[in-house]
Amino acid sequence: MDVSKIILDTIKSNCKLMALYNQVATSMLQFCLKYKVKQSYKKISDTLHAHFMQLEKAKKNPEMNAKIPFPVKLDSVECQHYLLELRHTQLEFALKMEQWSDAYKTSDIIFKLINKQEKRQVKPKLQQFFTHLATIFW
Repeated sequence: MDVSKIILDTIKSNCKLMALYNQVATSMLQFCLKYKVKQSYKKISDTLHAHFMQLEKAKKNPEMNAKIPFPVKLDSVECQHYLLELRHTQLEFALKMEQWSDAYKTSDIIFKLINKQEKRQVKPKLQQFFTHLATIFW
């Protein structure tokens, strides 16, 4: 788990490696679900939330991304797609593991990402998001 966290920390800021970031994070979440390791899930989840908060800070302070060759930008459609995809996956795992506070935090991030999108189309993932949101509040 520690090696995977190091990998996530290393590639978190590179837009070209977002697919790999999602793959590593999903593998870690699957491991936690398979072996029912809630403590490790919490650490992974906190790491993912911290990475998103760093992206929000970087948006407000552009000098943070000055030295990164391909920075992750919240305004980029491609980056938004990868971020949303990972958050939907994280929300599904949070619900399966009954981690309600994490599910709420993740749904808040999804809501922020949806509001950043230019096209307001209702997609299947968006409908699924509201279904998961209903489960959280139920």
